[in-house]
Amino acid sequence: MEHINNDDIMYGTLHWNNEKHVSSGGTTPCDVAQYHNYTVEWDKEAVKWFLDGKKYWEVSIKDSINSTAEFHKPHYIILNLAIGGDWPKNPDATTIFPDTMYVDYVRVYQNIKK
Repeated sequence: MEHINNDDIMYGTLHWNNEKHVSSGGTTPCDVAQYHNYTVEWDKEAVKWFLDGKKYWEVSIKDSINSTAEFHKPHYIILNLAIGGDWPKNPDATTIFPDTMYVDYVRVYQNIKK
């Protein structure tokens, strides 16, 4: 899940390797000046992205389709305020520093089926 600068667009994208870089992603409108609930539901069949309870993208990983086996392994959560790079480009004279990313809480759940 990514926001780019102050654009009112939320991105959700899966990246992996299938003999070359592959990605699948979607977007949804998002007022970046407001707090939101960002959700990723990830199980053995799919990765799904939600903004404030509304699903806006889904990628099937069922049976490791399209070389998605790495999404059946443990991963980490990273929260960062990235600056520069290929997307959205390096800061310039119009870039306001310092900047802040506010996070109220992070929850992680595991679905344990009996």
